[in-house]
Amino acid sequence: MFNELKHISFVLGSQSPRRQQLFTDLGLDFVVKTADIDEVLSEDGLATNTEHLALQKAMAIEARPNECLVTADTLVGLDGKILGKPADLIEAKEMIQRLGNKWHEVVTGVCVSYQGKQIIFHEKTEVLIKDIAEEDLEYYISHYNPVDKAGSYGIQDWFGLTHVEAIKGCYYNVMGFPMPRFYKELKNIVK
Repeated sequence: MFNELKHISFVLGSQSPRRQQLFTDLGLDFVVKTADIDEVLSEDGLATNTEHLALQKAMAIEARPNECLVTADTLVGLDGKILGKPADLIEAKEMIQRLGNKWHEVVTGVCVSYQGKQIIFHEKTEVLIKDIAEEDLEYYISHYNPVDKAGSYGIQDWFGLTHVEAIKGCYYNVMGFPMPRFYKELKNIVK
C-alpha cells in the first residue's frame, strides 16, 4: 500500500514543524500551504472543536483534485476547559503550572480530502505531567518555545523528556498528529 502513497502529492495545511517532520519521516511527498482562519472555539468539547477547525482549514486551502489535502488542529483539555496555544510566555507558564500532577487530554482533529472524498476524524490521548519545580519551569520557558504549542509544552522536547510521567494512547498525537490513525484512514480514502 505504501508504494501507492508514494505516487500521491500531498498538501499539508500546517505550519507546524512537528507535523512537517512526521510527514517527512513517513516518506510522503508534500508541500506546505496554509491559510489564516478565525480559530473560534465553541463549547462543544475538544473533539468537535478540533474536527471543526481542521475542516475550516481544509475549506480555506486550495488543492488540485489529484492532490491529497491534509489539515489538522490540536487542543488540550484540563478539568473541562480547553487549552489552546498560549498568547504569551506568562500564559504559557500558567498553563504548564495547571497541568502539574494531573491527567489531561490531547485531542487532534484531522481532515483528509482526496479526489472528491473527505474523511474527518479525531484522536484522543491522555497525558500525566508530574509536578514541575519553579526552576525547571523557568528553564523550559526561557530555552524552548512553549507559545507555539497547544497546552504550552512539547512531549518531544526537554519538557516531555523530563516531566511527562505517563500517556494513554498515541504518542504522536501529543506531538500534534496521530500518524498511525492517519495512515489507516489514508489507506481507506485512497482505495
